[in-house]
Amino acid sequence: MKLKELFEVEFKGIDDKLPEQQAGEQVIASAQSAAELFNNSLATMFGSDHFVINARVTKILGPVLVLEFYDKYAKVTKHNSPVNLNFIMGLTGDKGEFKKEFEIEMTTLGYQLKKAGLKFRKIKARTPLDAVKKLDEWFKKNHDLILKVFQDNVKL
Repeated sequence: MKLKELFEVEFKGIDDKLPEQQAGEQVIASAQSAAELFNNSLATMFGSDHFVINARVTKILGPVLVLEFYDKYAKVTKHNSPVNLNFIMGLTGDKGEFKKEFEIEMTTLGYQLKKAGLKFRKIKARTPLDAVKKLDEWFKKNHDLILKVFQDNVKL
């Protein structure tokens, strides 16, 4: 028997994926579930008639979870929205390895919300889904303030 045949027989039936790949797939799956939770929960909480709610897993120098919330009436771009909120969660570290702990950071806080006193601290959790659940609780806590700023600044 040749060496190649011995090698194939010895490893036959063993899962081809390395533990790091399996962990990465679990992180991506958790992030996709988190995106669905964000989209569904905020659509229920605020309604999709007046707001754009967009969560997605994408690649920006590695996989990230991007979460967006703003009103549909923003002039020119979403950045002009009085209730513009953007969040990001990196799924990998500096060297491309999948993280063991995840953080949601706010990248954009609309001026009117900031002026109204809305505050956000970085959210940390063991999985992307747990982090988005905490963000969902933050939205529930600040629901009335966000709607008030929207109603005060947007003419329907």
